[in-house]
Amino acid sequence: THYSYTTLSLAVTLTEDDDRLHARLLTSAAFLVILFVGWFRGFGALERMEQISVSVKLSIILGLIVGLAIYFFKAAGGDELVFNAPSVTGVSAVTLLFGLIVTVQGFETSRYLGEEYTAKIRIASMHWAQWISSGIYIIYILLMAYVFKRGELKLEETAIIGMMDIVAPILPALLVVAALSAQFSAAVADTSGSGGLLDELTKGKVNP
Repeated sequence: THYSYTTLSLAVTLTEDDDRLHARLLTSAAFLVILFVGWFRGFGALERMEQISVSVKLSIILGLIVGLAIYFFKAAGGDELVFNAPSVTGVSAVTLLFGLIVTVQGFETSRYLGEEYTAKIRIASMHWAQWISSGIYIIYILLMAYVFKRGELKLEETAIIGMMDIVAPILPALLVVAALSAQFSAAVADTSGSGGLLDELTKGKVNP
């Protein structure tokens, strides 16, 4: 719920109703849609919704990376790359690095879909998801680290929108769509996986 709220807050930042109330209303609406579809149409419909949202998300991410790459190489060509000296070192830097593990975890949902997919497919899906997401994060960090000066932008939950607006005016809107797609697909996946988890914990006594 927290991650859904945080992500959907990005959407309301582009409207005149940029406040917590509307962000919470939007989050509640998203959960109601998932509940309605899952209740009346079943797992297959939820899975199809997730496939569409993931496809949209990955397409936009590819566009964002291309836009960042163009901006990066233009800055490099004009000798405008920025090197920010590390502000965190030692053990703190190591723990910060380990924090990246958190950003690429969460694909264990496949583990609880044993009734729909074989173990081989579920294991492969988790491996591919982690490799793809890790690659995206590494490329993104490398492209971003050398084009913005420290203190140029205010560090907050929605700071990425301001960064992308500097790169290209169209990117903030695309980023919001990608964020919404990502969180929606994650919410759907967690809903699907929770059913399998409940079945496993109760040893089949409760079968969603």
